[in-house]
Formats: sequence, C-alpha cells, structure tokens
Amino acid sequence: MTAIELLIQKADHTFEDANYLFFERKSYESAVSRAYYAIFYVTETMLFSKSLATSSHKGLSTEFAKSFIKTNEIEPIYGKILSNIFQKRQFGDYDMYAEINESVASEVLSDAAKFIGKMKEYLSENGYL
Repeated sequence: MTAIELLIQKADHTFEDANYLFFERKSYESAVSRAYYAIFYVTETMLFSKSLATSSHKGLSTEFAKSFIKTNEIEPIYGKILSNIFQKRQFGDYDMYAEINESVASEVLSDAAKFIGKMKEYLSENGYL
C-alpha cells in the first residue's frame, strides 16, 4: 500500500469509529471528535498528494485552503466544513461545560461524509487512488 492509501484507510477506520460512537454508544462528543480526525487524516492525504505537510491543526486548515481552495481545485464549502467541524471538536473536547447533542453530531457526521467523499473523488480523479 502507498502512503496515500494508508492515510485513506486510517481516515476510513476513524470515520467508522465515529459512526459506531454515534449510532451504538450515543456518545455524541466522542463521535464528533472521531469525525474531525477522519477529515484531518483525509486532509493530510490531500496535502501529501502535493508533497506538503504541516505541524498543527490550524496549519492543516490554512495549507488546505491555500493549496486547494484558492486554486479552485476544491470548492470553498469544503474549507468551511473543515473549519466548522474543527470548532465543534474543540468545543466538545476542551470546554468543560460543552454538551454536543444528537442533532449537532448528526450534522457533523453528514458533513464529514460529504468531505471525505469529495476528497476521495479528487484523489481518484488525479491518479492517487
């Protein structure tokens, strides 16, 4: 397996975990956290396809916008999805009063599935998968 395939596999497994936490455990904050990491890994894959890497979550988002959205290779909505899910993950993981409900978690999982699907489509169309 190539590095890109391994990263996609990691993203897929992490997203499966998010769905398990949502549907089976009703652990909405944890589901949001795993969904974020699934899109984090697929975004890392996108950057890797251009021989790019970052050392922070903010850097990942910034580099993704610079390398894919500003170049019109990926639609701006996907940058917004990445940012929105990151913010929800931060809220759920670090705010001691945070409570992420089923509705918010459901929206995050739906957006994450859309994001992952679009990035896989891009990678496939460009010969990486």
